[in-house]
Amino acid sequence: MDYGLLETPVRQLSGGEQRRLSLLRAIAVEPDYLIMDEVTSGLDLISADAVLTLVENFVKLSDSSCIFITHSRKDAMRIANRIIIMQEGRIAEQGYLIDQLSNQKGQG
Repeated sequence: MDYGLLETPVRQLSGGEQRRLSLLRAIAVEPDYLIMDEVTSGLDLISADAVLTLVENFVKLSDSSCIFITHSRKDAMRIANRIIIMQEGRIAEQGYLIDQLSNQKGQG
């Protein structure tokens, strides 16, 4: 992240910059867990990738757990090691990423 952004008023930051700044603030307190709801919605691909990279690094480098709520299977597969898929307010599928990938290979 560009340190010059620290001097920029929040209202002048782009949506992606604001989202990353919010995540950095949440991560800075070293939480035991982090709940993120649609953290990439409304972002362009470059900003979404930057946010996901920040989340990936946080999960890999900390002892924290993360609940990542998204409509994007691609984003979920990138971030999560365990996935729960809900449909109409109920759990439709759940499992660990390695199991889901194995099942997909068997179907392909």
